Amino acid sequence: MSIKILLNNQGPIYPGALLQGKVSCNFNSSRDVRSIKIRCYGKEHTEWRGSGKNNPRYTATHYFFQMETKLFEPENSAMLPGTYTYPFTFLLPENLPSTFEFPYGYIRYSLKGIIDIPLAVDPRDRIDLQLISVLDISTLPANLRQPCHASQESSLNCCLFFSSEPIKMEAQLNKLVFLPGETIRINLEIQNMSNDNVENVVVKLIRCFVAHSEVPRHDTRFINEDLLTKNLAGIGAHGQQIYDVDLVLPRDLPVPNMTYCQLLEGIYRLDVTGSSSGMCGKLNIVIAEIRVGHVDGPSWRSNNTSHPAQNSSQSTGYPYPSAPKNTTIYSNPLENINPTAPPPSYNDVSTGLLKNRD
Repeated sequence: MSIKILLNNQGPIYPGALLQGKVSCNFNSSRDVRSIKIRCYGKEHTEWRGSGKNNPRYTATHYFFQMETKLFEPENSAMLPGTYTYPFTFLLPENLPSTFEFPYGYIRYSLKGIIDIPLAVDPRDRIDLQLISVLDISTLPANLRQPCHASQESSLNCCLFFSSEPIKMEAQLNKLVFLPGETIRINLEIQNMSNDNVENVVVKLIRCFVAHSEVPRHDTRFINEDLLTKNLAGIGAHGQQIYDVDLVLPRDLPVPNMTYCQLLEGIYRLDVTGSSSGMCGKLNIVIAEIRVGHVDGPSWRSNNTSHPAQNSSQSTGYPYPSAPKNTTIYSNPLENINPTAPPPSYNDVSTGLLKNRD
């Protein structure tokens, strides 16, 4: 006895899509059956093990939708030997995030077929769907398209009790929302009022994926990924430097849309980092957070389709290619990640100002 889901849709799935297919059930002998049904659902899930003696399991689950259809209910509960086929149709909701996986959580969409048998293990079949959610930046606040000014101040911390004179930063950005292939233009002025030289100055575009747990309590885990870096000249003690920095987003940059998530988020952050020539520590200043999308405006909705054409070598930054069942879609080198590092505070996460942690 077996069950198999056969999906008619080819390639990636998009929000609002109509899923069509059939369920094939094979019975080698007569069996009592309550029903034959299929479920369609999408969910986000986070999970990791904490540190310490008890090694607690932190987790949370949120369903975007759950749908179920009973394909067949036998009148006398008996199914004769043979192969039976039942068609199914599901209409997906419109507002869904992209399929996504990383070490601390995932977003998955699945179809699950079940033969419900009394007092026995139910035969099942599951297929996972790759869903691409297109983020149209024209739906974001209009002020993100305007030039932006940022002002920050930091210190080279020597220890818990002493710190250097402040280092002040003034930055001008051409805008705060971008598409893959566009240029982030930054005019940066840094004034070093400390007694130490600041060396190894680097401007970075960092992408931070954050996972939230709910059980046994709220906690977070995150992974930082340096997408773009630009090395700059250092700043002498009591000196000042002005930089013009251009960072070009790769055209094939995968951009998962997490707009509708409650447990997972993706943050794009521009940072300035540096190190001291003296006894003081490192410099880390957040310039601004930006947004990255796939398309600009509704013109990509042509021919009554709900997604842009994919004939430009992923130039629109589609999230992730399809992957076999139970494989990781998002891959990130973890050799520099310490999963037992203390998490950021809730305030840090809620404001998005997450610092690198080794």
